[in-house]
Amino acid sequence: MADISYLEAWRMWLDGQSTLGHELFGVPMIWLGRAGKVAAFISGLTILVDIAGADHLRAVADRLTAWREGITFVAAVTLGVWVLSWGMHSLPAYPIVDVDVPFVGDAINGVGYVIGLAIFIAVVGTMALQLGSGMAVAVQKLVTAAAVMLEHPRAVQIRLVALLLLLVGFHFDLLAS
Repeated sequence: MADISYLEAWRMWLDGQSTLGHELFGVPMIWLGRAGKVAAFISGLTILVDIAGADHLRAVADRLTAWREGITFVAAVTLGVWVLSWGMHSLPAYPIVDVDVPFVGDAINGVGYVIGLAIFIAVVGTMALQLGSGMAVAVQKLVTAAAVMLEHPRAVQIRLVALLLLLVGFHFDLLAS
């Protein structure tokens, strides 16, 4: 990879040549472009959070907390159903039934399959609900942190850094295209 200067990179870009395959400041242009995309994305999120406002973000965090508490309740109920169905499935029903009675053995087998399916659904449902609850906690903490950031005395500097990130990120993304 050839190392090019900043002005040479702009000259190449203005002439319609690709700067990919070259290095600028010792860094491959593809990585500068990717870093520019990430910087612009983070800046855009900061700007969107600023538009939403701290009050709206706190309301979202409160809704996430209520949702998470609901998920915990549903997960507890699902776990109860799972334990109950497991207990029902473990009952020694087969020796009690007279095998010579038509369709009874098949009916008990069918009930066993339904109970097994209920157990599977309960276990998978509980795992999914707990995963959703954990993700809700993480998102709630991020949203609350964003609201606190907006109310910080130096929020103006945060906005200026976001604007600078947007400009620099877009600049390097454009230069690497």
